[in-house]
Amino acid sequence: CLDSDADGVCDDADNCVGTANPNQEDADNDGIGDACDDCQDVDQDQVCDDVDNCVGTANPEQEDADNDGIGDACDDCQDVDQDQVCDDVDNCVGTANPEQEDADNDGIGDACDDCQDVDQDQVCDDVDNCVGTANPEQEDADNDGIGDACDDCQDVDQDQVCDDVDNCPDDPNPDQLDSDGDGVGDECDNCPECFNPDQGDIPGDMDGDCDVDRDDVYVIRDHLDLSASEYPGYDIDEDGEITILDALKIKCMMDFVCTTVVPEPEDCE
Repeated sequence: CLDSDADGVCDDADNCVGTANPNQEDADNDGIGDACDDCQDVDQDQVCDDVDNCVGTANPEQEDADNDGIGDACDDCQDVDQDQVCDDVDNCVGTANPEQEDADNDGIGDACDDCQDVDQDQVCDDVDNCVGTANPEQEDADNDGIGDACDDCQDVDQDQVCDDVDNCPDDPNPDQLDSDGDGVGDECDNCPECFNPDQGDIPGDMDGDCDVDRDDVYVIRDHLDLSASEYPGYDIDEDGEITILDALKIKCMMDFVCTTVVPEPEDCE
């Protein structure tokens, strides 16, 4: 029995003729003993173990997406963006986001979120008129670019006076002129020279011109003896008839100064 390497294994059966390999170890089962195998390949992927990035796991193309020296086939923590967060738990795979910030809690990290939505109203922050306050319909009554939900100064008429203190919220009235001091600005006051904060009709003003004068007496005169049920507004004394007494009531209230309290019909006896 010829045994060139004197390892106790005859050359014709020795997997390392010329190199002692008494136990005939052959980790990669390629028929070449470990002691003389210049390219051990345990996983038999045709890549020698000393240069294989996945020794023990076949990775013939040597893929290594995160370039960490550990092949994809055996990498328990692939980290493509190299932010020290494994891809399987990374909220921004492919974009470094080491702190895993996610302001809108949508599971997509801030670093790669094309639609951050902090208030979760389904409107992206970069076009949301109320970032941080839900305003899903993007209502903006005063068209100032600040949504109603977060607008501390809504100004519907855009006169630079906030609606909550504007005496004419729907009509521009930047100087807030209120000639009669009734809290309603001249611009929207139905009688700007007559104190009528409730904007109701002025007693005795039959022709609607915001004062009580001889013209109103003439209006009553033109309705004398007509049915009070048909023209209830002309029955000043509410006696069921339209008579000269109603005209006299109007005369009593004539020359009413609008900034004072108008006398009621019952005060003109």
